[in-house]
Amino acid sequence: MNQKITVIDTEVGIITGRDAIYCHHVKVLSEAEFCITGELMGNNCSKTADNIEVKFSITFSGVLLFKMLELDFDNIKYESCFDSIEDSEILANLRARDKAAHIGKIDRGYDAQGKFSDAVFHQHFLFRTYDSVLKLSHSTMILI
Repeated sequence: MNQKITVIDTEVGIITGRDAIYCHHVKVLSEAEFCITGELMGNNCSKTADNIEVKFSITFSGVLLFKMLELDFDNIKYESCFDSIEDSEILANLRARDKAAHIGKIDRGYDAQGKFSDAVFHQHFLFRTYDSVLKLSHSTMILI
């Protein structure tokens, strides 16, 4: 499998640079739900004025994988500060284990309206802040 890292273009544009995202809090809301809050530096966002700071809150639900690593110890080549991994090897392994063990957790879960669905697909994201890299596999994401 050949995984591909793809840039996520957000409402503030593509976010680049080590000092683009400052994480203030990572809060565990439940066993499979995390909320990250902080600030984005406008000069590192392609659709935002240079002199502003944008507060953000992002919630990941249906989390199967959450890994946080100090930025200097990570060895993945990033495209931006917020990337998606397509054809993720980690998700492929989790899907295979889920299927073999008849667990039934992957690609099933609650949609954006809170309804349980078999059509909810898990995704693998990299979220790079000033100090840390967060690696998440989840089914739902809300960015405010």
